[in-house]
Amino acid sequence: MQTSSPDYPIQLALPEGREINRWWGLFGLGQVARFLLCIPHLLVLIALGIAVMLGSLIVWIPILLFGRVPTLWCRLGTEIITRSARVSAYFLYLFPGDYPALGAGEAGPLEVQIKAGDTSINRLWGIPFFGAFARFVVLIPHLVVLGVLGTVTQFIAAFVWIPVLINGRYPEIAIKVVGLTLRYQARVTAYLLMLPVPYLPFDFEM
Repeated sequence: MQTSSPDYPIQLALPEGREINRWWGLFGLGQVARFLLCIPHLLVLIALGIAVMLGSLIVWIPILLFGRVPTLWCRLGTEIITRSARVSAYFLYLFPGDYPALGAGEAGPLEVQIKAGDTSINRLWGIPFFGAFARFVVLIPHLVVLGVLGTVTQFIAAFVWIPVLINGRYPEIAIKVVGLTLRYQARVTAYLLMLPVPYLPFDFEM
């Protein structure tokens, strides 16, 4: 089983600082405040989600006919993956760092690096219904892994406010485990969205 994939085209860069205002650690109140701050991002994510659902109805056509993923679709997929990771880190997991940028393509404290490169893809993935279903089936082992990682991450999220409140510092092990989960989630989502990336490895490097 491969445990490291530095050359895979989807990577995640974690915030450098670990210091965080202790007020964010107030039980319940910190996450409620961050949720309210993230409402603009959530509205954008809803709009992006609708765009993805509509786009998925036609993106198979250029894949099937030309063996290429439209550049616009790659940009849309990259934006929704990046923004989802940043909002999850900021709101759900109380990550340290500045408020995520609201504009598309802007830098943030947490960076999802997607370097798809060539937009070519096997035409068979464009076969209506079958292509998407096959893509899901081959991802089942990774979905199981992601489910386990998600459970561990939710456990960490339930208690991370304690060291934040006491020490004003985000635990190193917590940020690495959550980062691993967010990276894994980004890779699975990219593959499901038909982005031109290779099949993802079992990568557990933190």
